[in-house]
Amino acid sequence: MKIRIIILFIAFYLSLSAQEKPNYFYYPGKLAPKQYSHVVSVATANLPEDFAEEGSSMIRGPLFGYSAAYALPANFSIDGNFTTNIVTYQLALGPKWRNQIDDHWAISLGFDLSFVYGQLGEFGYDSKISTWMGFPNLSIGYEFPKFAVALKVEGIFIADLKTKQDDIELTKEYDGMSGISFGIYIEQPLWKDQYITLGIKNNYTKFYYPAWAVFPTFDRIFWIPEFYIGFVL
Repeated sequence: MKIRIIILFIAFYLSLSAQEKPNYFYYPGKLAPKQYSHVVSVATANLPEDFAEEGSSMIRGPLFGYSAAYALPANFSIDGNFTTNIVTYQLALGPKWRNQIDDHWAISLGFDLSFVYGQLGEFGYDSKISTWMGFPNLSIGYEFPKFAVALKVEGIFIADLKTKQDDIELTKEYDGMSGISFGIYIEQPLWKDQYITLGIKNNYTKFYYPAWAVFPTFDRIFWIPEFYIGFVL
């Protein structure tokens, strides 16, 4: 009888702990003081047919990522991420303000400054790119008893875009606002404190940095959906 009571007490305690401290990443709720949250991820994109016609079949590899957030005073955090598909490297960093509205709803506002560098020397190419990008963002989240859902909207801005093919510097066609993205992410427990995140991100943009090596010549907005899976550590 005592063993049963102890087992029930432990199970009840663990369930309360899981409810009090869910290990979400995209859900924009307030972080605990000095909390460090991080996630490893992989994403794939469905590139437009126009890109494929220009030889992008070689640039269809997955995009690997590592993202982190560190809690600061006054509901702020510093967020950063690193992504790469081997020929492209992107590093972003920026502040975020988080607000827990009630027991379920949360919202955040942030801005990420990103530097992108890429180099492709295979398949007869000798191409390089470097650019600064800005991502103002808004996230709204809702926490259910067993999982959370977050909607993230980002503006996409390009500045100082430099591209080269051999020794020829190409025209900077994308300076200014490039587009906008809408992402929805579902997070739930996987094992103990490890959580899994599944998401889809819809990019409406002229410039999609993971596929820069294609050098598309079209001056129009493309729809590029990304499929995302992440593991919160």
